[in-house]
Amino acid sequence: AARHILGTLAKDDADLGVRCAAIAALLDIPLLLDCLGESSTAIVDAARTRLIALLSGAVPHSPTPDQRLPVIRQLQDARLLSGLLDRASDSTCLLAALEQLNDQQRYADFALHGKDPVLREQCAVRVTDPALLRQLSRDGRDKKVIQSARDRLKQIQQQAEQAEQQRQQIDDLLKQ
Repeated sequence: AARHILGTLAKDDADLGVRCAAIAALLDIPLLLDCLGESSTAIVDAARTRLIALLSGAVPHSPTPDQRLPVIRQLQDARLLSGLLDRASDSTCLLAALEQLNDQQRYADFALHGKDPVLREQCAVRVTDPALLRQLSRDGRDKKVIQSARDRLKQIQQQAEQAEQQRQQIDDLLKQ
């Protein structure tokens, strides 16, 4: 009954403060996700804050990692995903948020500074930006991260050389 009342207050109350307070206590993830579509910035911010807390497992009665994972994999809100990266501690959920965000700089940051060595390796594999790969190969603290960055950088350089050779061959054929 209390959950229903909170949901009703969060969606329908005329007072913005009451709505935000109700949102701050909600456990209903689908309802919180619906609140992200509201026109009120205060409501969206309150819903985003509560979702970050619940999906990072930072508050009592948060969903389990297995329950959080499918939700995280569906998220499109970049601010919400970034907030999760700052608060979540579960490597699986962190990686899911990173994949949804698809941000090269964040991958590199986690490859360099992440707490979990497996997550660092998984993030390093996702880096494709040559400048970030050079940084990883220079500053990485794990041999696997460094080697992954070097291998990927070498692969990118080889692809660029092959593309240049193909362009040169096309130019030569056109001249003939």
